Amino acid sequence: WYGDHRDLHVRSRRQRQMCIRDRYIGGIYTDIVSNTIKYNEEDGIHILNQGSRTTIQQNTIIDNEENAIHVLSNHVSIKLNTIDGDTSEMAILLNTAGSASVTNNTIEGGSQGIKVQNSTNVFIYNNTVKSNSWYGIYLLLGSHSAEIKSNTVKDNEDDGIYLVSSNSADIADNTIEDNTNTNLEKDDNGNIIKIVVDSSCESITHSKTASEA
Repeated sequence: WYGDHRDLHVRSRRQRQMCIRDRYIGGIYTDIVSNTIKYNEEDGIHILNQGSRTTIQQNTIIDNEENAIHVLSNHVSIKLNTIDGDTSEMAILLNTAGSASVTNNTIEGGSQGIKVQNSTNVFIYNNTVKSNSWYGIYLLLGSHSAEIKSNTVKDNEDDGIYLVSSNSADIADNTIEDNTNTNLEKDDNGNIIKIVVDSSCESITHSKTASEA
């Protein structure tokens, strides 16, 4: 399925569940709301670079073999989705997706939870990211000026939050617990005083990050 239209709305009817396969979106102001998207051999939802200002909301996205959501466009909003990605690569992949927002999603399983590359001013807020086989939240390749706030990142098999070559991030009020590699540095009282990032990153700030359980 390929969409290349302005003001496109894809919404399931209240009376029944809509099951969607092979979705590629190339038009601006698209809404993808309240669908079940599962068992695709590629991405569950793929937003092309022409698909700016798309909203992906309240969908259930299950076991797509590549990425559950793959975004290549700016100003995309991803919110209130449930992603179960046991067979997926990334649950959410933002690539050259400036000013995207990822809020209030539940992400479980898959290789990585939220991966952001070459995407500036991304806002990641109040998500639950758990039980991924690699990183929970991973920023790299110039993903500068991100805000990562009020997320729960737990039970991932590598680092909870990991930044590489991504400057000026604001990381605050996250709960990071029971990840195999914690990327945390604590003071003598057990309070987190630093989220360890790659030496290529500059101007990283954080505050009131919950101590590891």
